[in-house]
Amino acid sequence: MITETEPRRPAALAQHRRKPTYRIQPTKGWAGINVGEIWRYRDLLWVLVQRDLKLLYEQTALGAIWIVAQPLVAAVILGVVFGRVAKLPSDGPPYLLFVFCGVIVRTGKYQAICGGN
Repeated sequence: MITETEPRRPAALAQHRRKPTYRIQPTKGWAGINVGEIWRYRDLLWVLVQRDLKLLYEQTALGAIWIVAQPLVAAVILGVVFGRVAKLPSDGPPYLLFVFCGVIVRTGKYQAICGGN
């Protein structure tokens, strides 16, 4: 059983119920990257990146090795097809390195557009 020791006063209740009001408004135009804020919350950013990578490669047999193996395998296949079979020139650098650079750029664009799905 709860009992009150002193009577309630309306003024005290009104003051007690007042809470600060915060107004969040969007910025106008493009918002710049706040590097200081990113640096302050770098631990949170690191945890979120780790979580995403673990979830993305958790069910693959090779795990995180697949990040490097996937473009490398694609480069080897394309290097054999276009370098050995079609005999296309690379104009100087080794053909596998030439193709690997192209595969990295293509994979980056594809994952940026499709969201990695």
